Amino acid sequence: MQGEVKWLDSQRIPHNDVRWDLGTLPGNNVPASYASVLPLTTKFNDSGTGLWRERSTGFSLLKTVAQNSDAQGRMNPHVKERLHPEVNLLVEVPDPSPHSVLSHVWAECIMVAKLRRNRFVFYDGRRLHQQFLSENDEARVSLDQSQGRLTMNSFFWAGGK
Repeated sequence: MQGEVKWLDSQRIPHNDVRWDLGTLPGNNVPASYASVLPLTTKFNDSGTGLWRERSTGFSLLKTVAQNSDAQGRMNPHVKERLHPEVNLLVEVPDPSPHSVLSHVWAECIMVAKLRRNRFVFYDGRRLHQQFLSENDEARVSLDQSQGRLTMNSFFWAGGK
């Protein structure tokens, strides 16, 4: 899988945090991975991490290479046999993408883990996820760390073969 498909800008659409360079397990299973978000501010309590599922397959937790290809390749504009060739995902999910959108033609959000200062959010990194911002929060996001949506993110990966 690695190197075969060029994915979209991964942070603007639901994605997972698989490290393909670590290889796969027997049966083309994806090694376990975990991600965490620790909010360090109280200013963005209406934002969080959204967990998503791909509409046509129903996949949210992508445990195999085939599930990753099916779920993420369905809308990838770089895949000729994608599910909806008439849909331009770069238009459907513009850049910058409104992170308050909880549904589009490809996937839908199934839950949002809202940020609360010092609330540790821990999830399987193979699951489709994306940052969620309320419309009010989107307008306030700043690169100034004293004003921004400050979180500490961590990732844990197991190796494959």
